[in-house]
Amino acid sequence: MDLLLNVFFRLSHVDVTDAAIGSVSALDIAVAVSGDAKYNVSCNTNNNINERHMANPIEEFARERGIKFLMHFTKLTNLGAILQRGLVTRDVLVLEGNVDALNDQYRYDHTDAICLSIGFPNYRMFYRLRQENQGTDWVVVAVNPSALWELPCAFCSANAAAGHVSAIPIEDRKTIAAFRGMYADYGDKTRAQLGIKDGLPTNPQAEVLMLRGVPPSYILGVWVQSTTMQAMIKELYPGLQVVAAPGLFSYRSDYAHWKANA
Repeated sequence: MDLLLNVFFRLSHVDVTDAAIGSVSALDIAVAVSGDAKYNVSCNTNNNINERHMANPIEEFARERGIKFLMHFTKLTNLGAILQRGLVTRDVLVLEGNVDALNDQYRYDHTDAICLSIGFPNYRMFYRLRQENQGTDWVVVAVNPSALWELPCAFCSANAAAGHVSAIPIEDRKTIAAFRGMYADYGDKTRAQLGIKDGLPTNPQAEVLMLRGVPPSYILGVWVQSTTMQAMIKELYPGLQVVAAPGLFSYRSDYAHWKANA
């Protein structure tokens, strides 16, 4: 019988992103995951990935880049279902008639996958959706980076709906080369020029497609825009790690370099 593993990620005085994100630097996340033993893992301040043997190149590269979190923004009304079921793919939600849970009514990347960002939300899309849904509360869901090598996923160096990205076969986007490609210089933009941290993909719209969704055991907690919402969500979901991080609801520090790509 599976036992409950309590994995504690203590990230004292660590910047999760390259932007000011409030109290996230003092984030303590208690996560329950299923397994066959019970133990505590304290991660160091340089990496949020469990101290385990590195089983494959994806894990090795994630450790090398210092990836601490994957992120998925969603409406607050979806949070209860996400905590129970995880992040469920589009085709399942449509089959259930739950289209209100979808961020986008149309998908141009030709998949039903869950879209995750690494280290900072896709602020262009996040801003557009918030403008289109005035009065709607949003949260940013924190996902364990181990999803990158433990779950089926595809790596996209830009928005997955972009023609030059969607034209690449999914199988080719599952490779370590595709993962590394998210961190390569992009067109005439070099990482040195952008001045971003190692853990952030070069293009702010780069994303990871979780092809079969994300089980609830990978959900670490949520970031919210204000302390008011933080208090409200903590009351609704006792025990859930909730951090006020208004910087995640803004733009990435290198946004000026990407204005022409809007």
